[in-house]
Amino acid sequence: MGKVINLDIPTVGDVQPDKVLKAHEGELEEVVLIGVDEKGEYVFAGSTSDPERLLWLVEAFKNKIINSSFDDETW
Repeated sequence: MGKVINLDIPTVGDVQPDKVLKAHEGELEEVVLIGVDEKGEYVFAGSTSDPERLLWLVEAFKNKIINSSFDDETW
């Protein structure tokens, strides 16, 4: 059995994906989209064609989630 990490992250409940996307429309310089479509298929897209940059963004946000380094306003 692996180590269980308690992520002390504030949540407000689930939000429809389209609302999340629309809420940030026009504000982002770069974006990585990771999701699951209606058929259960994984979807991955990014605004950059540089795979190293995409991986860096994914890992940077993974680190923020694991270390709970987002403030309440980010969520």
